[in-house]
Amino acid sequence: MNTSAEDLTADAKCSRVAAKSNFSLYRPLFKISAAILECTREMREETSWTRRYDLKRVAWKFDRMFNDKSAALIKRTVDSWDQKQSLSSCIADELDAMKADAGEHWHKAIDYVKVRLTELAEGESRKSWTRRKLERNGWWLTGLAAGILVIFLKWYWLVDVNYPSETTEGVLQGSAAMEKLVFYDDSPAASLDDVGLIKRIVLWPVKPTEEEIEYAREFMRTAVDVYDFLKKENKICGAELTHSSVNGHFKDELAIAGIVVDYVNSTGRVNRSESGIRLMERAFKRQHYCG
Repeated sequence: MNTSAEDLTADAKCSRVAAKSNFSLYRPLFKISAAILECTREMREETSWTRRYDLKRVAWKFDRMFNDKSAALIKRTVDSWDQKQSLSSCIADELDAMKADAGEHWHKAIDYVKVRLTELAEGESRKSWTRRKLERNGWWLTGLAAGILVIFLKWYWLVDVNYPSETTEGVLQGSAAMEKLVFYDDSPAASLDDVGLIKRIVLWPVKPTEEEIEYAREFMRTAVDVYDFLKKENKICGAELTHSSVNGHFKDELAIAGIVVDYVNSTGRVNRSESGIRLMERAFKRQHYCG
């Protein structure tokens, strides 16, 4: 193992010489631990709850700083550690050697660092190389996986819209496009850009394409035309849904198209040899049966 300021030890024996050469490497941890210990001492003696609260907050900040620095130190060393003596044992020996040579005012801080570092070294040493790499790179691996998932869902939820709307396949595709559109925004006449920002971000994978939007609207218009024809010819009963092209909310139009969507979803297999118009007629006649 090469000797450098980035290594915890200078040689495999963790000798007193190595301890002296690495004292400057540990010094920031000693200073932070001394500050933590001082805050802890003051909290035990302080009677004012406001002062104790301030001391606790300061100690917490120092503790986070200590964790960050010590974790970086251990993780940097454990990957290249190839000595027979365990890393935690070597750290303990090195810190004991430092304590023997240091002034008494450093002793408590060195003991504190020794406990924290040896525990951290033992925990890291037990992990496999693969696990350590995954933990350190987890943030960008998670982001990459999330990006791949979003793109996959965007592709997965695409609806084929390549059949004429009056065919059975066209009705099936239109039904799927209608469901997708209403899931994203239940106002098919409005611009999808009117959807809230948070909703747009969360539902981006399911946002319909322009082709899907137009196909869904064509499906809705065809369903309304078939419904109106059957109602005018008295071939359906109890059909009270009305619609107007000027009211702007398209509530009844969506309900009319929804009858066909529900029928398609509940029927399962359909007769693809019949026309899409006939399929819609059967949907409305089942919903508004004239018994």
